[in-house]
Amino acid sequence: MEELLVKEGLNDLPSVIKKSLIYISKYSIRFKDWFEWNSLKIRAKYNGAVTIEDKNDVTAELFCIAEILKSDFMEDAIYEPFGTERRAPDFKAIISSQILYIEVRRIRKSVIEYQRDEFLNIFASKVKEIRKNYGISIECNNLQIQGINENEKYSALILNIDNIKQYIDEKLNGLSETHEEWHNVDISLEEFADNFSINVAKVPIEKQDGKVHFYGGLYDIPYTGGEFRKFGDIIFDKIHQLVHGNMNIFFILADNDCHEFEDLLDSIHSINELIVDDDDEYFCGKDFNGKEDFLNQSRKLSGIIFNNKTNENKLWINNNAITALSNEIKEFVQSLNCNNI
Repeated sequence: MEELLVKEGLNDLPSVIKKSLIYISKYSIRFKDWFEWNSLKIRAKYNGAVTIEDKNDVTAELFCIAEILKSDFMEDAIYEPFGTERRAPDFKAIISSQILYIEVRRIRKSVIEYQRDEFLNIFASKVKEIRKNYGISIECNNLQIQGINENEKYSALILNIDNIKQYIDEKLNGLSETHEEWHNVDISLEEFADNFSINVAKVPIEKQDGKVHFYGGLYDIPYTGGEFRKFGDIIFDKIHQLVHGNMNIFFILADNDCHEFEDLLDSIHSINELIVDDDDEYFCGKDFNGKEDFLNQSRKLSGIIFNNKTNENKLWINNNAITALSNEIKEFVQSLNCNNI
């Protein structure tokens, strides 16, 4: 793959991206040939990607195609079948002589989320020096500072990480291992950043709105409690560009464990509640002509495949789709180790 990147003029890609492509090519045998055939489109898309997040989005598309090329059901995959002049799905896949359109979306992190996760990663590594079995959450106690100011606060916490670690050390070491308090300890961080507190719990608490949870041990998972909203944003934003009268799926990827399949289900449930509430104004704000327009557009979506850090694919099927997934396409999905929901 390294030689191919040089040959196709893509050797100056960021090292993280190159490593991803090399990794993808190793586990998907057909990917390298597909990549070479579509190198002009790929190069153009990378050149048009402004930020590293934009470039990571392109890598997500390539990961998706590598994933589906592993299946024996796959006959061909056409990249950007309608060109770049109109909003349309990323791929036209030919599977068992049937057409399936695939729109790939990657769940992005905001600047605040990057700052938050950097602090939690550093903090968690230091807390592990004190307790092996723990769970922590950090809470912003003043909603008015959330946003740009919240980002500044996380920066302040990162700069003070060693002092915070010592501060937490003193608090936790004052508790015995069997003491009831140690199971759930709230510690104010006001000394380092106004309106922030941290919770250290021996048994991880469940996700709660308004808090970021970071569970230690085998899994380090930061939660905000609002992960489902990002799935809803994807559905509202991308449903316009699906192809009427064909099978269409979203392939949604998350490069972390804090976005789970259950969040996708929560998002769909939340959208259904808005439909029941007859909230036309909400749907107009999402670029639809009211609830009925959204319902008509949403019926173009046949299903959603979700893939997270564990590389386990899960499938949600839209029972109200105009063109339902055929049995052959479902078999193809099963070949990706998907679990039907």
